Amino acid sequence: PLGYFEPPDSYFETVARWEKEQHGYEVKPEWICVTPGVVPAIHWAVRVFTQPGDSVMISTPVYYPFMNAVNNCGERKLVKNHLKKTGKRYEIDFEAFEKCLQQNVKLFILCNPHNPGGIVWKEHELKEMLRLCAKYDVLILSDEIHADLVFPGHTHLPLATLAGEEVDRIITCVAHTKTFNLA
Repeated sequence: PLGYFEPPDSYFETVARWEKEQHGYEVKPEWICVTPGVVPAIHWAVRVFTQPGDSVMISTPVYYPFMNAVNNCGERKLVKNHLKKTGKRYEIDFEAFEKCLQQNVKLFILCNPHNPGGIVWKEHELKEMLRLCAKYDVLILSDEIHADLVFPGHTHLPLATLAGEEVDRIITCVAHTKTFNLA
């Protein structure tokens, strides 16, 4: 049957194995929550992990459904941390990033790797995002749907693999739709 099914245990084991083999990310099958897609998961996370009056931060430019998840939730403020273009690459201005976090941000939606910037975030960049979000007690939702689509010479780093003690403040979203063109 299409659409209405309970994933078998082998589904969760396969996802966990893929993450470990492809990205070095140790995922326990019981951590996995199946959703109809990354975009609905982002919408749900905004509703579940923020309250009316809270702010949600994104780094722009970014895939427009990130903004919709906040704007359509009601009574949440969208805070845009604008990436700066340096040559051919977008980068985070961490001073501006920190100022944004101070605007009652409770959730940061990260695109890792970044869409549409094509940025495969470097380890020091991800660690600084983690440090600042921990400093301001901000939960991070890391959309990693493009993790398997990086050019040779670049390595995707799942945010949770760098988190250490802060791993409980990260929600990672992945899907097979980009990797295997199943959308």
